[in-house]
Order: sequence, then C-alpha cells, then structure tokens
Amino acid sequence: MEYLGIDPFEDWEQDPILGGEVLLWDDAAHERLDSKQLYFWRLAFSPRYPRKDVFEGLALFYEEASITSYVVYETLGDFDLLLRVWAPRTHNAEELELRLRQSLEGCSLWNLTYLTCKTEFHFSQNGSKVSRPSTTMLEAVGVPVIEAVNDYNQKQWYRHKYGTSNVEMEPPRPPEAEELLENGALRRVALDTRGIRMFMTFDHPRQPFRPETKRWVIEQILEKCNQVRALWDGRTETLGSGKEVNIPLPNISIYAGAGSMSDFLIMARAPHKHFHNFVRQMIFGIREIGLGAMYEMRPYTHVIADRMFSELREHRDLGPEGDDIADLIHEEEDESLELKATLATNFRGLIMANRRDADSTMLDKVVTAVCGMLNSPRGGTLIIGVLEVRRELEKAREPERYLRALEETFDYSPSKEEDGVAYPNAVVGIEVDLDPGPFADVDQYLRHLRDSLRSRINPNPWLWLRTEIKEIEGKRVCAVRVRPGDGWFYAKAGDSHREEFFVREGASTPALSGPAGDHYKRFYPREASSSDEQGE
Repeated sequence: MEYLGIDPFEDWEQDPILGGEVLLWDDAAHERLDSKQLYFWRLAFSPRYPRKDVFEGLALFYEEASITSYVVYETLGDFDLLLRVWAPRTHNAEELELRLRQSLEGCSLWNLTYLTCKTEFHFSQNGSKVSRPSTTMLEAVGVPVIEAVNDYNQKQWYRHKYGTSNVEMEPPRPPEAEELLENGALRRVALDTRGIRMFMTFDHPRQPFRPETKRWVIEQILEKCNQVRALWDGRTETLGSGKEVNIPLPNISIYAGAGSMSDFLIMARAPHKHFHNFVRQMIFGIREIGLGAMYEMRPYTHVIADRMFSELREHRDLGPEGDDIADLIHEEEDESLELKATLATNFRGLIMANRRDADSTMLDKVVTAVCGMLNSPRGGTLIIGVLEVRRELEKAREPERYLRALEETFDYSPSKEEDGVAYPNAVVGIEVDLDPGPFADVDQYLRHLRDSLRSRINPNPWLWLRTEIKEIEGKRVCAVRVRPGDGWFYAKAGDSHREEFFVREGASTPALSGPAGDHYKRFYPREASSSDEQGE
C-alpha cells in the first residue's frame, strides 16, 4: 500500500510572508531516548472560555509535569482546545489529568478527555513511508546538535508568533540538521499554511479490540485516507486573474492508542475553499469501512480555529548527558543521581585505618544502581569518585574522627553558612582505586567496570550506557550515563546467582519482586521493540 503523498510546504514556499518551520524529531527520539509518551487532551470550558487564564494554567501544567514539547490547537464547537504533549513516563495518565485539572482550577473547565497513543502516520513524511531511524543513529546525535535544533525551533516559533523584531530575521538552520533530515531523524513542518484544519475522533468500540483487530482498523483508515488524498491529486483551480494553479493536497496525520477521548484520531488540513467537499469525502470514506455497523464506532468531526498553532514548542530534554558533571557532584542523590566514592576499595577502611582493602559490596552497589536507572523512566547518572559527606557522617560511629581523617587525607573542609555548618560532597577521585589499589591504571579500571556491568546485568545493557572520565578539582571521576532501556533489566548482587529486578526509589535502589515488581512494571510500562533496530 502506498502512503499519503503530501507536501506540507507546497503553498508555504509560494508565499514567503507566511514562512517559518520547525524541525520535528522522529517519535523514537522522544519515546526511546527521552522516555516520553505522546498524549492528546481535549478540553472544554463552560460557561466561558477565559483564554488568558487558560494559557497561563497550561504553562503551569507544563512546568509541574516537566513537559517541554507541546502543541495547542484552539478548536470550534463543543471543545475549546486540543492539546498535544510529549509527557515523561514518570507520570501516568491519571496523574497528568489531576495535574491538568489543578493547573486549570478557576478556568471553568467543564470536560476533559485524553488519548495516549502512537503516531501511525504523520503528514510531514512527505509522500512516502520514510524508514524510521535506528536507535543507534539517534543515539549518535550529540548534545550540541540537540541544543542547536532546540534553539532553532524556539527562534523560528518566536519569529512566527511575534514577528521579526524580537529575534534575528531568518535564523539559519543548523548545518548538522541536513543529514538528520535526510535520514528521517528530523522532519520539517511549516508553521503556517493555507486551508482549514480539522480532527476526527470515534466512539469507543463496543468491546475492546484485540491487537490484530486494531491493526486491521488502522490499515483500513490509512487506506481510506490515501484514497481521499488521491482524489485531490492533480486538481487545479482558476484564480480571479485567470491564472490556473494546483490545489494543495490535503495534510493527514493518524494516531492510535487508548483513552477516554477515542482509540483513533485523524488530524487533517483541507485545501483552501474546499473544506466541506474534503470533509464529506473523508466521512463517507471512513463510513465505507463499516466501523459503525461492526463496532458501533461513529466518527465525529471537529474544526480547528483559523490559526494553525496557538502555541507550539518542539524541544528535547538533554537528559543525563546534558548535565554538567562539575555541577552534579554538588547535588544530593536522587532517583537520577547516584554518587559513589569507590568502585572496589572499602572507603571507610581507607579513611579510618589507612587500608586499601578490596570490598566487593562497592561493585555490587554500582551494578544495582545502574540496573535501577535502566529500569527508571528517566535513566540517570552514576558518578564514581565522589563522597556524599553528610550521609557518611550520619552513618559513621565516630563522625568527628571521620571528618578529621577526611580533612587530612583529601584536604576536605566543611563550609560555614548562616544557619550553621554545611558538608558539601567531596571529590576523592578514582585514584583511590588505582595503584596501589586494586587497579594498575585507568584502562584496567574501565575494563573491569564495563565487564562487570555487561556480565552482571541482563540483558546486556551496553547500548544504554556511556562512560566518561573527567578531571574535577585536580582529581578524576568516572561518570556512567544511563538511558532508560526499552525493556526490563535484572542484575546479580553479591554472591547470589539469582537475578533480581532493581528500581530507583529516591536515593536508594531496592529489589522488587512478586506483586511489587508487577505493579511497578504496570505503572511504568515500556515495550521492548526490535522493529527499529533492524539494520543496525
């Protein structure tokens, strides 16, 4: 089956006054690398629509839910807004709905429904089924490139929304983006085009679909949309001046998922002045599938207000790799940050008795922390060579003696503040583990770390890990950057040959089993996928 042949820039390029574009990342970048889930929310306000208050409330919602990529469409009819967001998987739909209601308190919110979904087809695919980039290809995109695309998108949107006086006239597209556009990692979307926008939802089927039935419905919808699009291919119209021009092809995007709104969502832009004809063809085409008779799925058409986007931000979080290690070492541990003084040396023995005894529990804690971050919705960073002094003093039998030894050995000193004495983290460096410690040099140290993570975590986690050595305050620290995996990971701790399921809970990494582990996996679902790994 051929896919929709659509050029979203056809009339934009003919009218440079409209101008502007944003670069959309392929969904896999948001889903796999950033651990985000795509949602649509449909909102109605009654008896009034306090627009200013609503958009201020939405801004609060984005901030509290850590949402950095979103689109807001204002709609006509029973609903006032259609909201498209990439939300962190740390929040489920119920949590997001509660946050959204709280953020819009006092705005006369009357009705709120959602769809959590995947993109089946996006109009920016430009006429062919573009092969999706592999995870390896996306993973190779460095932080500087992501920052450059983020900056470009922001400047383009501000230029479009506020005019050219607030930002430079024509911000240049990042040179690195050209290759990403060619391989499908990025797609161009015009910020304004002619035509009337609409979206179509459906009643829920009378019984939930089996996966194979749902896939059949998606293919049928795709085929009908393709047929409708083909009716407009090559059509022309005559302008008042007598000039004959091509009628732009419709833009159509299709989403499928689950939620209180619908199981399927179609978004489209009808050719200018041909909206009613296009919508009639769409409705009749969808009805021909027989979804109403077979599943009681009646379609509903909603019109989007004249402006293509009321608010838009396409932004990727930099994630653990965007964090500066020099800043992280001064933070307290949390779900995405773990600090370890050593990889193999008993640090307390070193401090209190000047002994460099090997301690296998040090490595155990590193392995379980990495496993927990792999299973975390956000991933994280583990830094070896940094001591969280405050917590160590709380656990020490003789805290004053421990502190004196730390001062003498590592030239550590507490800091005085208005409300007392503070104990910042201490950079002790991986040198503690080097000669005369367990490892002869840095290469042996890194080989042992990597081999241990590969052999004790199942499945092999190395695709989701990156290690780096960085010098801070005259010492070297080792950072392990952890990206959340596609599936679930299990690790062996201590002398046990049994693999356990570790997760991050605050600054700790407990093992969950039985109902507790099942509940965690349901709460933070993820799919192990091989479809986009093919060809790597």
